[in-house]
This record gives sequence, structure tokens and C-alpha cells, in this order.
Amino acid sequence: MWHNRYEACYYNDGTFTVTDQTGKVVGGMTYIVLHYVYVSEFFPTYEQNILISPTSNAWGAAVGTTVNGALTCTGGTCTGLQNDFPMQPLNVTSHFADGQGVFGTTVSTVGSTGFPTHRLDYWFHGPQFGQSINGWSSWQRVRCDNAVPGVNNVRCINYRYTPTMTYSLTGPYPELARHIQDALNSGLPGAVGGTPLKRETDSAKVDANGRRACPSPGYTRPQGKSCDEYPFRSTQQGASTANPQGPARTFTWCSIPEPTGVTGPIGYSVCMIDSTQNSTGGSILNSQFYLPYRVIQNDPFTVSITP
Repeated sequence: MWHNRYEACYYNDGTFTVTDQTGKVVGGMTYIVLHYVYVSEFFPTYEQNILISPTSNAWGAAVGTTVNGALTCTGGTCTGLQNDFPMQPLNVTSHFADGQGVFGTTVSTVGSTGFPTHRLDYWFHGPQFGQSINGWSSWQRVRCDNAVPGVNNVRCINYRYTPTMTYSLTGPYPELARHIQDALNSGLPGAVGGTPLKRETDSAKVDANGRRACPSPGYTRPQGKSCDEYPFRSTQQGASTANPQGPARTFTWCSIPEPTGVTGPIGYSVCMIDSTQNSTGGSILNSQFYLPYRVIQNDPFTVSITP
């Protein structure tokens, strides 16, 4: 298995055997079926590509085997736009068979989602046995939605992949990155390999997270600084929506009168950082992460800090 938010592929292997009327095996070959799914940030369609490739030469009654197939989707939220898997020869040294399906979605209403299931059917054919009983496999990895706040469009995504938002300590938002790094190192959730954050899209809950972490009036704000909170206010682990809720923590460089040296996953962190970095760095979380990666309500994600 290999995947990211826009692409996913996996393979399964199989053995094809030909038997005579007595049940004796008189031919066969081994093969793999490679599935590849591609979705687009810009279109409400997606593609599934299939490759069937022998891993051993056919022998006996299986010599001369060809294959064809059909790609379909089910689940009530997908439509087939193209299905092309014609009859093709199979040979371990020179011939593999490939097919393609292009699909759309019936999802349209704002807030709606759909989870189509794909099915591949394929049939082997040979001069000594006619047509085989079909082989098949199914796969559900695509979600189509119109549920990203702030936009009204339908797109599809490989929803089983957990995306990661990355900030750099030497990038345009170094103070923001430093605060997140310190917060993660103190044990708060969201680190790659740890407990992920989950998106919160309810605006009232998002605002409540912000008010609790950075009340106004509240902390004294140094010149050119503003209050930053982690976990992000747009998560279910935010200061108000977290369950269980916990106390604030901060760090010695943050100019906030809250306890330092606090560790563990319960609670939240606050820090005074450069106000431009805070506002712009927060904006790109939406524009360069939530929107293109279709991070909707309850979607898990992680945060990475690079040098």
C-alpha cells in the first residue's frame, strides 16, 4: 500500500489455474492486480487505473491466456463516466493488461458527503478453456464532499490518508513554528506518529476555543505581538471543546503569565508571538491545508515542524 491525499495504490496477487473435468490441474499462471486511484484538487472527478501483470509464464492449457475487465462503482453517490478495459494478451516478458475507469459523483448539497465503493471484475480467456469464472476485488478509499467551510464546490479525496500541516522554524512564520514545536514537545496532541488533531468546523465552537485560550481583554499584549494558541482553535482539541478540558501552559519566552514546565496531553498552550506571523500563519492553515486537502468535520490531521 502507498497513498497520499490525492493518490493511492495497492496490489493483490493471485493464481489462475485451469482444471480438466476430473479436477486435475492442467495449466496456470500467477499474476498481480495493481490498483491506482487518482483524485484532483480542481475537478469533481477521479480515476481508477488497473494493471494485471503475470508474474510467471502461463503453462499448459493456460498458454495464450488473454484478459478483459470492467470497473464499476456503487454506493449511490458515484456515476461512471468512462470504462475501458478491453481484451488484452498476458505474457510475463512483454504483455500486461491495463484498464481505466473515470468516475463522477452525485454529491452536490452543501455539507453532504459520499463514499463510493469501486469494484473490478476481470475474466481470463484462452484457446483451450474459453472464459473463466470472473475474478474480482473491491476498494473504498475515495470520499466526495461539498463540506469544506468557506467554499461551495464538490471535490473528492483519498480520505483514509491522514494529512500533515508543516511549518518551518526558518520559514516565514518562525515564532509560530517555535510555539507549536514547544507545545508538541510538551505532550499536546497532533504530532506525527501520535494522537492526531481533529477538525472542528462549527464556528461557534471555534470562536469559543479562541475566547478561552486568548481572552480579550485578557493577557497584556507586547508591542507587535498577539496571542497564539495550540491546539488550533479550529480543532476538537481546542481550549474550549477539548474533552477533557485542561489548564493553560506556556513557555519562558512567551510573555504570558501562565505555568511553564507543564507536560502531558491535557490542556492547551498560549504564547505571544509576532502578530503578522500569527495572522498569516493561521490563514495558510485554511488556504493551503484545510481547503486543498478537503479537511472537514472530524477529519484527523497532524502537524510537523521542520528546521
